[in-house]
Amino acid sequence: MPSPKSNKTCLPPSKCGDISIQYPFWLNSSTTITTTNTSYCGYPGFGLNCKSSNEKYPILHLPNNDYFVTAIDYEALTVTLIDIDVYNRPCPRPRLNFTFDHSLNFFHYTPSDLNLTFLFNCDTPSIPIITGFKLNPLSCLKNSYVIPDDLLETDWYSFCKEALMLPVLNDSVYLSDLQNNFGYVLNLGVELNWVSDRNCENSRGSCFYDKNNQGFKFAGCLCGDDLQAHNCRGTILFINSISLFLRFLLLNYLHAFYEFYVCLGF
Repeated sequence: MPSPKSNKTCLPPSKCGDISIQYPFWLNSSTTITTTNTSYCGYPGFGLNCKSSNEKYPILHLPNNDYFVTAIDYEALTVTLIDIDVYNRPCPRPRLNFTFDHSLNFFHYTPSDLNLTFLFNCDTPSIPIITGFKLNPLSCLKNSYVIPDDLLETDWYSFCKEALMLPVLNDSVYLSDLQNNFGYVLNLGVELNWVSDRNCENSRGSCFYDKNNQGFKFAGCLCGDDLQAHNCRGTILFINSISLFLRFLLLNYLHAFYEFYVCLGF
């Protein structure tokens, strides 16, 4: 068990534009532990950049791209992201596949997501016909198409110069006309779910990580001002014991006062 460390607390929630930032997210632009800027109260990869107070949304960096964080639901444990390259553009041109670091085992897709396959600069007459899938030509991008599914296993590079897979929110109204609405669909973003560290957080603690050149390492569970190895159950047990002891003293005091009161004949 690591030794308890003093003066380590999670900072209170802050705001970046329209978004409230609180545990397990943290701001890259400031330390989230009061004693060091190489330790974090929050999850690895959940650091957000907020360039200025005038910025509407914070930015989350994923392995190959940056994304605006347009919504965080701390009860549902979901975050909505929009690719910076496509944000607020009527005819967006995605540049990279959407990926996140599965090794950290925090982010996951939700049932609200649907994969789109984008095909750019294609040799149109040579594109194969795939049963059950409609090639939707992108009206503002020449010789480019979108298919509402993940079909990257097909050898599209034999027919198109570039193929990308992007998850989006499954809005059936706009997906029914991808040819004209693909820009709007991309600007709906993608919804990810994160998995909480129940061992620590169910005991009213907060996950604490150290960061070095090799990445993030779990350092313990923050329990008030103390750092415990896995959870706060020992701390809670101690607090409950103190509470019971104080209650016992109070009851004994009240009983003694009552006996004294009776002896006086009141």
